[in-house]
Amino acid sequence: MPPKKKSAASDSDDSFIDDDSEDYDVSDDGSNGAKAPVRTYANWIPSNQPHCSFGFGCSRKNPKHFEEESHPSSHPLAKSGASGGGAASNDSIDWVPRGKTKCQFGSECTRANPKHFEEESHPSSHNKVKEYSIGLAVAGGGVAGGVRLVPAGLPACQYGLKCSRNNPNHFKEEAHPTSHPKVSELDLDDGSGNTVGGGGSGAGGGSGGDDRRFSSADEEHGEQEKKQARDKQREMEWKKDEEKKKKQHLEKEQREKDRGKEKEKKEKEDRERKEREKLREKAQAREKEKEKEKEKERERAGGAGATGGSGTKRPLDAAPPLNMAFVPRDTAAALVEETKKKAEQRQEEEQRQKEQDKQKAEEKQKKEEEEQEIFPLCIIKLGSAAGGEGHGDGAQSLALPLLCADSLWACDPSVAARAAMSVIKPFLAKHKEDALIRIVFVEEAGSLAFEALQAHNAVSDSRMLVVQSTSPADIAQLGEKGLPCGFIAVEADKLYYKGKRPTRSRAHHLFDKSGNEGSLGALGSATSARYKTPGKLAETYAVQLKASSPLLTQAKCHTVLHVIVPSRNPKHHQEDNYLLDDAAAFTGLKKCYSNLLDNFYHLSRTKP
Repeated sequence: MPPKKKSAASDSDDSFIDDDSEDYDVSDDGSNGAKAPVRTYANWIPSNQPHCSFGFGCSRKNPKHFEEESHPSSHPLAKSGASGGGAASNDSIDWVPRGKTKCQFGSECTRANPKHFEEESHPSSHNKVKEYSIGLAVAGGGVAGGVRLVPAGLPACQYGLKCSRNNPNHFKEEAHPTSHPKVSELDLDDGSGNTVGGGGSGAGGGSGGDDRRFSSADEEHGEQEKKQARDKQREMEWKKDEEKKKKQHLEKEQREKDRGKEKEKKEKEDRERKEREKLREKAQAREKEKEKEKEKERERAGGAGATGGSGTKRPLDAAPPLNMAFVPRDTAAALVEETKKKAEQRQEEEQRQKEQDKQKAEEKQKKEEEEQEIFPLCIIKLGSAAGGEGHGDGAQSLALPLLCADSLWACDPSVAARAAMSVIKPFLAKHKEDALIRIVFVEEAGSLAFEALQAHNAVSDSRMLVVQSTSPADIAQLGEKGLPCGFIAVEADKLYYKGKRPTRSRAHHLFDKSGNEGSLGALGSATSARYKTPGKLAETYAVQLKASSPLLTQAKCHTVLHVIVPSRNPKHHQEDNYLLDDAAAFTGLKKCYSNLLDNFYHLSRTKP
């Protein structure tokens, strides 16, 4: 009998059931466009109970319902669960494979493992039995479980209708359902001298109606699979389109961001260029004013000797005006001489005034220098015993180079030294009772920065030390050489927060010493993790190192202070920290040292 799909409302796991008691009108072979076969139910059980309104489509599982209302005898639960007149017994069900232990769940079994269906028998109507072709090989081309297999007498293919192989030999070596497309193509023998396929002939033609019904179910199943494949393909194409649109949207946003950045960069360059032009114009205007003043002075000095009492120029031998009294020649010469003397006196007075102004400026500068009396430096060498005496573990010690005094930042070392002394001297005086505070400059002997510190040292406090180093890398090895410093300050620009290792700055020695951690190293990773925005000029940004960092375990440094310093390097003329003259650099460095020392003192009061 052909399989019939259960109702969508059914909660059973059987996809197909076998109905041995149904009658089909198969008088028409379907070639004349007649309607589909008509199903009639031959027997309702129990026969003495009212019919269930859902009939074969009933999906209820309660056995009591099947006792109170009758159902078609082809219903699985009516066969297995009903009792009384006319009910089919459990023994009438065809269990396959024969000779195996019956599965306790029977047609309700929901397992999908083919091995289970080979080891235990199930009703032949179970959808998995049909799917796996379990126990369907019957000699003589018989029918087992409602499915006829050909060639007869051969073992059944484990894939049944789902077999996708195309080798004709496979279909001759293993039996497949007659509704399989390949079976109809190959015209296989069903064991009774007839062939299956191409419409059949002889005795085989008698089963044409069954084959057509199986083919109809297979075609329906194939159409569903094709529809599912088309839906899946459309879904994949939709996802690809969505991903492509999303990618295009992201690329568009990135292009817009890049254009915005380029526009901002161009606007910034235009502003800086305009500012430089304004400064240049102002400088030219001042030069022109000075030239005009000098020209006026020259005119006054050159025209004073030839100017008469009325202030107008005239030749000495010119005739006197008619309204003037006659002046003797000797008297006129005396008047001219007197005028020359007055002009010379005015020039001398102006010259004296300039000299006095210059002298006052020099006296003022001298007075400032006298107020900052120069003292000898407290110089130590690394590894000396005196370097670490009286300062404990260096928890309140700050090591730093003379900020901006190297070739990268290009500030005048004298300006950098004077700015440092102008801030460090009052700082130490303010905290004179704290004997553990220590400020340690680290510079190479003979360098311009070292000489500038010697020439402008205005601090006589022994808490300010100068380490005479032999290499720029010594600043990262102070703890190993007997001079531990808990804080180390280094120069940085506004992009410090990215944590990238600087290549030309002295700070790269600290990055190398801090240890490896990811692509940025320990110090770079800690910096980028704590700060997310660019730095501001003269500000200080502290970064605490992890306990595993070699800079802490070996050099005894637990905190690195990034100082955003000014630059006088012409290569940095487009950067925010570029300053035009030494006066501006002096002011900027004073702010750097002031913020640095305030942060250092605040952090040194707190345990790291």
